[in-house]
Amino acid sequence: VGMTDVVSFGPGRTVLANFRSLPVLGKTGTCSDHGTRFGWFGSYADTPYGRLVTVIFLEGGHAVFGPKAAELAGVFYHNLEDQNYYATMHPEQARQQVSSLSEQ
Repeated sequence: VGMTDVVSFGPGRTVLANFRSLPVLGKTGTCSDHGTRFGWFGSYADTPYGRLVTVIFLEGGHAVFGPKAAELAGVFYHNLEDQNYYATMHPEQARQQVSSLSEQ
């Protein structure tokens, strides 16, 4: 329930601003070191091919925090949907699409 609640009600709910088609579970984190902030969001989504694991890690100033990483994970999942990643395809095709999206 914890990782579901992070996305539904907690700091990871910003993922839902961009993607609602499949269930996403996740965990956010924020920390700093000598004025540099780090924000991350680790998640997985149940897809027709199994679970898709995603980690977004950000480094920067005051605007960097875990919920921002969750928002970007939502954009990533949404982009996969736009590229028909979740449609039925051969597993090799799916790997190629994920590789090309991560280079963008």
